[in-house]
Amino acid sequence: MPGCLTSSLFWDWSNGTFFDALFEPGRPRDESGDVRIDAADSRVGLSGLHRWIAGRSHSLRGNQPSSRTDALAQRSLGCKLNGTEYRSGHSWSDPSDPCQLRQCRAGVITESTERCFAHCPSPKSVPGQCCPKCPGACRWGHGGGSGTSVCSRVTCPPLDCPPEERTRSDDTCCEACPPRRHCTFSGIKHAHKEEWRPNPCVKCSCEDGVTYCQRERCSNSLWCPQGYQLRLHDDACCPKCVEHDAVCTVFGDPHYRTYDGRMYNFQGGCKYLLTRDCRQDAFTIKVRNGVRFNSGFAWTQMLAVFLGKSRISLLQNLKVKVDRKRVALPYNRPGVFSIRRTGRSVRLRAQIGLEVVWDGDSFLEVTVSSKYKNRLCGLCGNYNGLKSDDLTGSDGKMYSSGEEFGNTWRIGSKRACKTSPNINTRPLCGRDPRARQRAHRVCSVFYGHSFKACRLVVPVQPYVSSCITDMCDCPVGRYCACEAVKAYWSQCSRAGVRVAWGRQERCFPPVKCPEKADPVLCSNTCPRTCSNLNSLEPCPTLCDTGCLCNGGAVLHDEECIAPERCPAS
Repeated sequence: MPGCLTSSLFWDWSNGTFFDALFEPGRPRDESGDVRIDAADSRVGLSGLHRWIAGRSHSLRGNQPSSRTDALAQRSLGCKLNGTEYRSGHSWSDPSDPCQLRQCRAGVITESTERCFAHCPSPKSVPGQCCPKCPGACRWGHGGGSGTSVCSRVTCPPLDCPPEERTRSDDTCCEACPPRRHCTFSGIKHAHKEEWRPNPCVKCSCEDGVTYCQRERCSNSLWCPQGYQLRLHDDACCPKCVEHDAVCTVFGDPHYRTYDGRMYNFQGGCKYLLTRDCRQDAFTIKVRNGVRFNSGFAWTQMLAVFLGKSRISLLQNLKVKVDRKRVALPYNRPGVFSIRRTGRSVRLRAQIGLEVVWDGDSFLEVTVSSKYKNRLCGLCGNYNGLKSDDLTGSDGKMYSSGEEFGNTWRIGSKRACKTSPNINTRPLCGRDPRARQRAHRVCSVFYGHSFKACRLVVPVQPYVSSCITDMCDCPVGRYCACEAVKAYWSQCSRAGVRVAWGRQERCFPPVKCPEKADPVLCSNTCPRTCSNLNSLEPCPTLCDTGCLCNGGAVLHDEECIAPERCPAS
């Protein structure tokens, strides 16, 4: 905003001197002859303030010239005030009022008033100075060309200490908090305000030399929606809801149920890629299919699981090899995987979130953690939550036939294939009506009372069809329906339905148990052992034929022992 002045002194911040606008050549004037001054003059203002100095020229008690002298003598004439002499051109402020500025010019003392306008909400007064300062803002300058001062603002950081504790040294612009003390916890130093976790359930922080720790508490009423389950991760204190693990099932003459729930048949008799982490290569599972009973149908004969540099082979009759060497069960490779007998199956558990169950004949299940979603490929599908694209071959094409799809995942040479090429042309049970009648009679077990509750939850027809196919290829005297019965029973158990046992018990004959243990048809798949006594990891709601230790005993090396007898880890 402009001000109309007849006599005014201004401070020139470019050279550190006052200038008199009345005597400055080229200053614009209004109609009355007064000089017009703009408060935004580039030479006026600093530290967030605009200032100007205004006042009319008048004589204080100074020397007055008695006669005219030449111009040079007039300009060099000094002033005297209150006994103090001042040379011409000297400027000073009134000690009692810093805003009153005086200047001696040619024997005349001119008095002006300095006015300040702050551009911050709460300017801070400084003793002995007229204009207040904006706190937290400084300007530092350096010389530029042609006598110009170039200034830049220094932004001060926010402080977390009370105002009375803040200090500022003479050579710095910004205030600072006093140095804080560090903390020592378990022999480790931690800086002020640092946070850390001694374990997943405890969070600590350092506050000026004092350590504060707080324990996280887990809710006892956690509930997960359908399709989710509680899961405790290694780096977490409390279990959280995560998607259910995905399961791929292979059974019978081979029938496949993919991770996303699509069922199809594929009677290939070669080596195949069953499933693999095709993004990060965390694991690979290969299967070899062989011929059983006649050359028209294939069955899963064995499988190989690859975990890093480890190779685990699950063979017929529950034989196991690790890195091509026969091993006795239980077998454990700490931090990588463990293998043990559970009833009439072998169960491989890997730390990476993979589990394989093999019955030593032709039934197998592969269970993967939900972290592998959208990462898998092979005969078990891609695990993306969609059934419609599960038959995507290794060439990236979509197939409608299980046979065409399966052949794209063949590995190795065709010379290893065992079946004849007329698989799809053979009718079920051939032309033998008695064989067909026998197959339907045996497979009617799915419509009995035992599976009544499960039929309301899990569709039964795909398993009935698989059962009939297997029975048609079954020699007289054998009961080949068990593969389909096991697959349906497993799916029922996974859906939370307990099967009322009946005729299908012949598929789950009693197992031989160690001393102090009883055989059970539906035992926990995660029995208490010396290695999991204190584990909080929830166990899947599946059950399996197996042995249950009595009287609070735990399983160790296929024996039931008291927990206090467990070896130190």
